[in-house]
Amino acid sequence: DDSPETSSEKGTATPKTSITIDRGFFGDQTIRPRQFFTRVLTNLKQIYFNKEEYSNALLIVNYQQHCSPTDEVKRFNVRDGGICLFLLKRYNESAETLSGYLAECLAAETAEDESEKDKGKGKASPQAHAAKKLAAAKDRAQVSAMIETAQTQVKRLAVEKMVNQAVRGNGEEDEHMTDKSKKKNDQVPFEGDSFRIADEVSRRSTDEDDASDDESFGESN
Repeated sequence: DDSPETSSEKGTATPKTSITIDRGFFGDQTIRPRQFFTRVLTNLKQIYFNKEEYSNALLIVNYQQHCSPTDEVKRFNVRDGGICLFLLKRYNESAETLSGYLAECLAAETAEDESEKDKGKGKASPQAHAAKKLAAAKDRAQVSAMIETAQTQVKRLAVEKMVNQAVRGNGEEDEHMTDKSKKKNDQVPFEGDSFRIADEVSRRSTDEDDASDDESFGESN
């Protein structure tokens, strides 16, 4: 028999391979408009950050606020906006924006913890949940440090402004006094000459009158 031998006839078994098919792969993979614009704007924002064009990055952040697909993405946009304001040295606005971000994060985390308790068991594993909370705590610590720095800068700039105004005010007052004194000094010689001339004229007139009286008295004698 010239027929080829099968693997079973050789005494070797064909290995069985188990394949698991992800049904989600056959689901709807369409990218929603909000997701598409978020990806595009996020990439563009990162480009501006890398080029240190923070004004343009802030403009992109404002655009993203109108197309954020989830509340979490929207909160991150708020944070990025606060960072842009900080880098633009708009410290007062930055501190206000980042403080609002922390408040929103705290409210969202509280709501998520309550939801986990109600369900009894969360969708995520305990390890994943712990890792997420650790990352959130690290993010809040960094943002809190930035807020503290921004507030310090606001106070420093306020003091610096007060000092500059005081110095400028003293300078203007000194200049005003100098001008006033200068005008007064400029007028003194004129006034002095006037009085001196008037005094000389008066004295000369008096001397002439006295001389005239003496002549009259001599003639009468």
